[in-house]
Amino acid sequence: MLGLPGQQTRLFNARAVAQAGDTICITEGEFDAMILEQCGFNAVGVTGANAWKGKKHYPRLFQGFSKIYIFGDGDTAGRQFAKDVFDTVNGGVMVRLPDGLDVNDAFLEGGADYIRKLMGLDDE
Repeated sequence: MLGLPGQQTRLFNARAVAQAGDTICITEGEFDAMILEQCGFNAVGVTGANAWKGKKHYPRLFQGFSKIYIFGDGDTAGRQFAKDVFDTVNGGVMVRLPDGLDVNDAFLEGGADYIRKLMGLDDE
């Protein structure tokens, strides 16, 4: 969650990478990853909009997934986060959250069904 200035960030819920099948979710924030896990999705959380570790480190963890749902918050920083992740992974699908909402807010607004709808899974 909140770290001390200068602290190195780590991927939250990294075990999801090993437990996921061919689909995983990447979120901007730990709580959002927890919500997606409660909704039945394997999810990891990046500890903030600027914490994605570029082209070398984190993207390697996601090689081999056929679909990677990317959740950035519904603000400028969150959309940039989603773009940064999308630009460095294969199989990325950006999930557009409504303005001002994060995954937690969207869940509180409409539950797991709303999350699935935002992901384009409402017909499955």
